[in-house]
Amino acid sequence: EEVESEESLQFANDANAACLQQLGDPMLSGTGTYDSLLGVLESDDRIPHVGQFGRIEHGEEIMFNFWKDSTNPKGIWRRTTLSSYRTGDPEWTTVL
Repeated sequence: EEVESEESLQFANDANAACLQQLGDPMLSGTGTYDSLLGVLESDDRIPHVGQFGRIEHGEEIMFNFWKDSTNPKGIWRRTTLSSYRTGDPEWTTVL
């Protein structure tokens, strides 16, 4: 699928217009909900959700995480060990 084709962009524009018609424009609501939710979603203070996929040489579990933030808006795959993850300040290695 060509994501920037005229057909794809028209589909996205139509879908956005339908949502705005049903839900209203969150940026014009005046409630601050949009900015509040955006702040939560873009915060670096989130707890990374991990999944175990394998073990390293001495048997410790390897934990993987897909992380998106302002530095990596499209996201990165990264990994750490279970013991590092449990420290509260894991040492991440970028995989992809």
